[in-house]
Amino acid sequence: MYVSGHQRDWDTFISFVLFAYRTSLHESIQETPFFLMHGRDPVLPVKAVMCPPTITYTSSDDYKSEMVTRLQEAFTLAKVNIQAAQRRQKKPTNMT
Repeated sequence: MYVSGHQRDWDTFISFVLFAYRTSLHESIQETPFFLMHGRDPVLPVKAVMCPPTITYTSSDDYKSEMVTRLQEAFTLAKVNIQAAQRRQKKPTNMT
């Protein structure tokens, strides 16, 4: 959470806030919105420099096929996790 004294510079920081939100694990889906949108975790600059990519694709079709599979699996798992979260939230709590 961040608030400056004059509150006129929020637009300067909104991209950082959104990135933090989109790359945070969400309890209900047990995944990050970034992963569900892009099919991978973000590559931060330090990781890009320190760890060059290990996966290479021979064609764009190979990349597309793997991405579609990865996203389908992630969406299926997110749906299962949402349903489990809904069941937990519906479960009555004993208030004594």
